[in-house]
Amino acid sequence: MATHKINIFLSTLSFILCIIGYQLVTTIFLPSTSDFENISRAITVPYRALALAIMLAVIYINIRNISDFKSLPLVVLIIYWLALIVRIFSDNFLRTDYLIQSTSQLWLYVFGICMAALVSTIKSFKYIDLNKALHVVYISIIVILTITLFSNQALISNTDNEYRADANVALNTISYGNLGVMGMYMSLFMLLKEKHKLLLKIGIILVLILSVYSLLRSGSRGPILSFLVVVFFWFFSKGKNIMTGVGISMILLLVIYLLQDPILSLMGDISPVIEIRLRETISGSGPDERSLLHDAALKVFYEHPFIGDQFAIFNKNGEYAYAHNIILDSLIALGIIGGIMMAYILWSALKCCYKNIHDDHPHFWISLILVQQISSSMVSGAFYQDQTLTVLLVYHFILFRKSFIGWK
Repeated sequence: MATHKINIFLSTLSFILCIIGYQLVTTIFLPSTSDFENISRAITVPYRALALAIMLAVIYINIRNISDFKSLPLVVLIIYWLALIVRIFSDNFLRTDYLIQSTSQLWLYVFGICMAALVSTIKSFKYIDLNKALHVVYISIIVILTITLFSNQALISNTDNEYRADANVALNTISYGNLGVMGMYMSLFMLLKEKHKLLLKIGIILVLILSVYSLLRSGSRGPILSFLVVVFFWFFSKGKNIMTGVGISMILLLVIYLLQDPILSLMGDISPVIEIRLRETISGSGPDERSLLHDAALKVFYEHPFIGDQFAIFNKNGEYAYAHNIILDSLIALGIIGGIMMAYILWSALKCCYKNIHDDHPHFWISLILVQQISSSMVSGAFYQDQTLTVLLVYHFILFRKSFIGWK
């Protein structure tokens, strides 16, 4: 019995850390700004070591449990990861046209963060307590946004200039904006799904307001897109059928289009930089560094369309950059086969999320997070650095393993 409780505790803790642990630890222990570039390592390295130790402990405790691979998307996900590791290894050690620098952190992400999380989630799936995870994740978001608001004075004082706000030295504007997005739909979930006393409801509404403020003050466009995608997907999934969901989504899109000017002006009252950047995006003006990366990725794919050529975009200085789109990253790393695999993985994940939300599962909040992660991965980030995305994909593929035809 004691071992069982320990298993539940560690499995749930590991799951929580994969979602919100890094953000929570860096917010609590790191300053909002610093003159020392490497100051974050004093906190992040011990945290990563602790998180890895917990995942390894979970794997060890559940090592004898028979893993359930009766899910085609899960098998494809594992094959994709193995193929990607082979590609990264080849690019690092076998090719001679590029010499990639500083790959130790890359391998830490691949094995110490993502692969360890994948295996531990597969092994501990049935021991994860989503009730506890929900409350811990939500409270963590509240702590992060509250501490950041009062520790980073620029978020309050610099309201009349073009300032993009990092949360702290280890949490950039995109990450901070994504936390605001998570706080928004998690607050809505808490209000709609649970019966609360009036005082508690007021508290949740205040968290919702803080989340909106944090999202806008981050000054990043990607998280706003992610929030719209999550909301649209939520409304779409709650329809009685697919056509009803499409109709609701179209009406919502039309309302936003008709009211775009007053909405942008209201945003500008809180964060001038987000209004400027969104208007530039709508009009098609302003610099777009992502387009340059997309063009570079497409060039690599056109030259090597079948099996790919490199896991990232390289330059002659030994540096590498991801394409800010995991489909493009898949195409340049593994060619058309890798692109098809990734498209199938994401499509299967969205099917799982749709079913979870449509059926009003008591824990469909976890599907909302996955939708946000997928949306974010299409405009920023790299698959081999996204622990949360891998964990949530594994969790959903195991949860809905009986829904995939052909695997009994």
